[in-house]
Amino acid sequence: MVASRAESGSWLFSTPQTGFGTVMSSQDFRISLKRRICIPIFSNEIGCPRCNGVLDIFGDHAVICGGDCDVHARHNSIHDAVRDAAVYGHLNPSVETRDLLGNRRRPADVFLPNFGNAGPCIDVTVVNGFMRAQENRTFVLTEALSTADNRKRDTYDGVCADSGYQFSPFSMTTLGGFSVGAKWVIDYLAAAQRKCSWRFQVRVQRLD
Repeated sequence: MVASRAESGSWLFSTPQTGFGTVMSSQDFRISLKRRICIPIFSNEIGCPRCNGVLDIFGDHAVICGGDCDVHARHNSIHDAVRDAAVYGHLNPSVETRDLLGNRRRPADVFLPNFGNAGPCIDVTVVNGFMRAQENRTFVLTEALSTADNRKRDTYDGVCADSGYQFSPFSMTTLGGFSVGAKWVIDYLAAAQRKCSWRFQVRVQRLD
C-alpha cells in the first residue's frame, strides 16, 4: 500500500500546533484514519455533486475530484513549499514562468535558473495512489507515481532539452509517498540548503 511508505504516516506523529497548521478536527482525523487503514467512509457509491464522476465508498474520488478547488490548493501548497526550499538554498526560483520554451508552454511550476548550464523545470503533480487498484484495493506500490512521472516526461523531456533546460517531474500521491523524480528534487534542495548553511558558518567564523 501507499500508506506503508514511511513518509506517508508523518501526520500521525505531528504535534498539534495551530501556528504550524498541524491541527485537525475530530471529523477530519477520523476520515483520514479510515482512509489510511482502508475502512469505507460511505455505505454506498453516489454521484459526485461537483462533477460527473462517482463518489466511491472509500473517498478516493473526493481527494482528486477536478471539480473541487482543494485539489488546486493542494497542488499550489506543494509547489510553494518547493519554491520556499529553493529560496533557502539561494537558487533564485521563479514560479509558473511562462515562455521558457518560446511558445507560451509552461513546463515548470518552479524554475531554478541558478542550477548551472541546464536549469531544471520542476513540474508538480498529485495523483491518486489507488488509481489502478483492483477491487480488493491491492496494487503495485509505485505504479501511480511512475505513471505520473513518465507521462510528464513524455510531454516535456524532449522540448525542455531542446531549449537547454532539464525537466524534473515532482509527483506525489494523495496519501503521501514521492516519486523518484520528486526525491531527486528534494535531495538537491536539501543539499543546496546545507551548502548555504556551511557558507554562513564559515563567514561567521571569519568574523570572529
